[in-house]
Amino acid sequence: MRLGSFLIRQAERLRRLPWVARLVLGLAVVAVGALVLVNPFQSLTALVAIIALALVVDGAARIGRYRSTGLARLQLVAGLIEIVAAIAIVAWPFISVGTLALVVGVSLIVSGVVNLVHAATHGDRRLANLLLGLAFVIFGVLVIVWPDVSLIVISVAFAVRMLAFGVMVVVRAIRYRENLPPQRDVDEATAAARPTPRLLRGLDLAGRVLLLVLALISAAGSVYLHQQLPEPSAFYNAPESVPATAGKLISSEPYTQSVPNGSRGWLILYTTTDVNDKPRVASAFVIAPDAPSDTPRDVVLWDHGTEGADRQCAPTVLPPSSLPFPFTAPIAALKQQLQEGRVLVGPDYPGMGTAGAQSYLIGENEGRSALDAVLAAHQLTDLSLSNRTVVWGHSQGGQAAIWTGQLAADYAPDLEILGVAAAAPAADAKGLISTFENSTIGKVLGPFVIRAFSETYADVDALDYVDPRMFAIYDAASRRCFAGSQTAVTALTVATMYGPMYTKDPSTGPLGERLDQNKPTGPIAAPLFIAQGAADPLILPKVQEQYIKDRCDAGQALRYEEYAGRDHLSVVADDSPFSAELLTWTDDRFAGKPQQNTCG
Repeated sequence: MRLGSFLIRQAERLRRLPWVARLVLGLAVVAVGALVLVNPFQSLTALVAIIALALVVDGAARIGRYRSTGLARLQLVAGLIEIVAAIAIVAWPFISVGTLALVVGVSLIVSGVVNLVHAATHGDRRLANLLLGLAFVIFGVLVIVWPDVSLIVISVAFAVRMLAFGVMVVVRAIRYRENLPPQRDVDEATAAARPTPRLLRGLDLAGRVLLLVLALISAAGSVYLHQQLPEPSAFYNAPESVPATAGKLISSEPYTQSVPNGSRGWLILYTTTDVNDKPRVASAFVIAPDAPSDTPRDVVLWDHGTEGADRQCAPTVLPPSSLPFPFTAPIAALKQQLQEGRVLVGPDYPGMGTAGAQSYLIGENEGRSALDAVLAAHQLTDLSLSNRTVVWGHSQGGQAAIWTGQLAADYAPDLEILGVAAAAPAADAKGLISTFENSTIGKVLGPFVIRAFSETYADVDALDYVDPRMFAIYDAASRRCFAGSQTAVTALTVATMYGPMYTKDPSTGPLGERLDQNKPTGPIAAPLFIAQGAADPLILPKVQEQYIKDRCDAGQALRYEEYAGRDHLSVVADDSPFSAELLTWTDDRFAGKPQQNTCG
């Protein structure tokens, strides 16, 4: 307890400072709190300093009340823990966001418990201690559960706490400047008995109410976010006995999520293989017209765009409110295909819905699972399909669609691929990732790439590229979905990140080599139609144009169209010229008409 005795003596000295000195100290604390509120996200070092200062301020306040409260030892222990925590995070070399969150979370919980004990056992200031105790415990739990998001909230909460404390010190200094000049001569019992001014009590109580409200809002947001991520049902789990051959239907069940009127759907589980030739299990939806057909139905294979890089982000798992029908697609065009009597098949890709390594921009994983989804759909007993298939895809799905067309002849020779349409395809993944640091949306997608490639390729290690101090932010971002509120949360964390996420350019080294390998450069026998928004900030037109030039130089016949004023999403909107042209183009493919070649 020698450290405690020393700190008590220092607290006593602070209480005996002249009122002007205490006024300056209070104003300094207010200034720091205001600075945090204005710009708390300059760097991780600044965040550590801010949190450490806040812990020291609160810890010193607790120790300063050591002799004036009945919670002598408990207040002393809580104050010591906060000050030790402050010293630890400052002294810890290259402290990470995750470690910082753990230290701060534990210290907050301890402080909160002390306040709750005080509220339960002492009548004085019971409400104030109850409010502060609840706020601290809630924040402590949240910062451990959500280290990336909660540290942002905590920094703001600490700023509010420092402002309240600083104002209290200022008001006390002014209030007692005349009647308490020689504080060392004032009897402790007299000082303790002196009533706290109403203004001070009001400000203190208002600050505690504000903290609790902020904590409750944060907790409610946490619950809401968790509810937005339903876990995949037991249907997605691989059975004990799985067929060894790819493209085999394992099971199916009715699928009703956003299925249009006049149609029926199936959710299917089937076998596939990945880029390492390992057997995998994958899921997909199948939607067909309700009306009977005398002939086998043709197929439109839809490769969906970015939805995330985690099991729960599978389009067939996410709730309909998070996704348009059926997953960031030209909605009217897909519904029109059903009206034409065609069947829609849409793979989730391995690792989404089902367990295992992610497949984000892993071209062979996406392409193989897409082809196997169609083969498995052929095995549904109450549906008759022809081998005639047209492939559509957008963004990530655009890359998947090109890979689907490239692999089809060797991987699924029984299918007749009549055409491949790719809108804003992420064909040049290496060129794409090199632009990620320049935009918030790129920073959101970067963790998906790093995670998928590090899980798939043994020579790619996330820690070779991600700053260890930012690993908690990277890891959390890689597991959130690119849908609704999930995207907003990740965008907030990466936009306010305490420095760059990467220590090494992701387009270099083993990751860069693997990104190159996932650029689809093989021949496609079927007509290939690539569409690009001229105002796309994610898939840059200049990157796409270079990819098109390389394919044309390699002898690939294709049609390439750029659409003025269209960005990454609006290029596939229902009012986009591309969506209208896609209908005609698709009808021409099933009719066997030739396609214009813009390669010249």
